[in-house]
Order: sequence, then structure tokens, then C-alpha cells
Amino acid sequence: MVYGARSRRGTVGIENLQGMLRLRWSHSSKRYCLTLGVPDTKVNRLVAESKAKVIEGDLVTGNFDLTLSKYKTMQQRRASEILVTDLFQRFTEHKRKKLQGRPMDKFTSLKKPIAEFFGNKTAAAVDEEMADTALSISMEYSEILKAFA
Repeated sequence: MVYGARSRRGTVGIENLQGMLRLRWSHSSKRYCLTLGVPDTKVNRLVAESKAKVIEGDLVTGNFDLTLSKYKTMQQRRASEILVTDLFQRFTEHKRKKLQGRPMDKFTSLKKPIAEFFGNKTAAAVDEEMADTALSISMEYSEILKAFA
């Protein structure tokens, strides 16, 4: 384990990012990062070291979990299981506090096309291509709504 500096090959680095701990390492020419969601304290550093050792062991033995699910806390796993539609619902509820009238109607009108496109997909399952496609569809949908307004 390495603190802050660039880690040696096959090791997991522990970093402080804006007061929070995260782990970083490489495997099969790909860079991985796992934010632990805890502040940088002595106790949390010990937890980070323990988790880093588990990851390093899995890398050596060939048991590395490419999804990183094994290394996440229960809270992190539950957060990644949220459906896209539920996440969008939370987002619109948040926006509702700041927006009213026509701007809010635009967000509300996207609920149906988002539900149709994503179905029961989790937010974690959405890749860049899928997000780009959804954006294109939502922009087309907005243009159609403008035509009928």
C-alpha cells in the first residue's frame, strides 16, 4: 500500500481526495478507483489498508472482482442498485424545490420516455453509449413537445 504517491505495480494506493479516502490501482492495463466514502482519519486509514490488502490479494490470486462490488460497503452496493427511473424521480423532486411552471414541466415530461427507454435498468448498468442514446431521444422528445406547445 502506498499513501498519496504513485503506487508500485500490483499495489493499491490510498489517497486523500478532498478529505475523503479512496483506493487506486491498475489491473490488466486498466485504472481502477474506489471511493470509500469515509473521511481521512486514523481508524478509517486502517479500514482502507485492510480493504487494499484484500484487493491486492485478489489481484495476485486471480480472484479480482472487475465489478468492484466485493470491495464496496453495503451502503455503496445499495446505492448502485437504484433504478434509473427512481434516480430520475429523485432528481425531479430535487428540481421541484427550485423550479416552477414551464421549466419544471420539461423535466416532468421526460419521465415517460426515460421509463420506456431504461425500463428496469439500474443506474450502475448505464454505460456511456446508452446515456448518449437516451440524451438523443430526450432531445427529440423535447422538440416534439415544442411543436405541439
